[in-house]
Amino acid sequence: MRIDDRCNFPTHPNPKTDTPTGVYRVARQDPAQVVTRIPDGTQVELTCYTDGQAIIDAVGNDSSLWLGVLLPDEGSGFIPDVDIGGGYTDRQLAGLGLQPCQ
Repeated sequence: MRIDDRCNFPTHPNPKTDTPTGVYRVARQDPAQVVTRIPDGTQVELTCYTDGQAIIDAVGNDSSLWLGVLLPDEGSGFIPDVDIGGGYTDRQLAGLGLQPCQ
């Protein structure tokens, strides 16, 4: 799956000026828990999903769904669902082969 953080606050519709997406050790946007920051378009492998801090995007969509991701070089962590477009249901996540994080 590819990351697309352009619709989150602050809005950066141009991917060349967008700020990188944070990947966190836990399911909340805590600067002390940042594993790494990755640019839009980065491909990540999804591993699981969990409930965490609700995040809102620039057009008012919100989600408390966080996805476990495996990164090519930086290891693993969590990103909020809104950073990949948002709106996934449990059924859709199961269809993608994802289970709740342990």
